[in-house]
Amino acid sequence: TFLLAAPEGYNVDTFTDSYEALKHFINLNHSYYDLVITDIRMSGLNGLQLYQKIKAIDNTIKVVFVSALDSLQEMASIFPDLDFRNIIRKPSSQEDFLDKVKAALDA
Repeated sequence: TFLLAAPEGYNVDTFTDSYEALKHFINLNHSYYDLVITDIRMSGLNGLQLYQKIKAIDNTIKVVFVSALDSLQEMASIFPDLDFRNIIRKPSSQEDFLDKVKAALDA
């Protein structure tokens, strides 16, 4: 899914392990990334846990979630600062996916 952004000229790093992604984020200059895209359901750290840890390191980083979950209202009650415009619902078309990425980067 995330590789959809690569042909659009975005530089994309992908990780299958949330701990590896976090380690990579910690070890780089925080301005290296403009946007983090994470699934909500993952093994290891789930997307919300990863979000919390990344935001603790860099509160200005933009985060977009990908989810097939229907419990978005529950997420809002747990994370009131979460912008629901930054959630990509699965399944998503390439056009919708890229529109969300562009909107998040422009916000």
